[in-house]
Amino acid sequence: MSIRGRFAIQHFLYLLFCFLPGLIPGRTLVTLIKGRDGSFETKKGRVPFTSIKEVKLLQNRLTLVERIVIKTFEGRTYKIPVYGIIQDYDFCLLIELYVYPYMSPEGKQWWDGWVNLKWMKEVGKYERPAG
Repeated sequence: MSIRGRFAIQHFLYLLFCFLPGLIPGRTLVTLIKGRDGSFETKKGRVPFTSIKEVKLLQNRLTLVERIVIKTFEGRTYKIPVYGIIQDYDFCLLIELYVYPYMSPEGKQWWDGWVNLKWMKEVGKYERPAG
């Protein structure tokens, strides 16, 4: 077997092991509790919407695994791997509909600077309600 063949096999095995946890059926990655007292429920704890300073979907450059990264006002960072299950538009829509209305003013200001509402309107015909 050539060196290229070995490298390709090693590379694909590496990616398989990185994404394998996301392929397990019935596994809950994160739970979203809606409403005024809403929160993200993760294995590491509960993150109320009101304590969110930043929330974004990022991809790890080494493993290519996407993660929801939540930073709180208390200085804690929660990284929730989503393994490519949720797309960019769906993530932005989820935050817009269920999290944004209950975020703190500082969190809303950060989100407004990060999200591209023009792109969301073009892709999914979503417009943020006035008010």
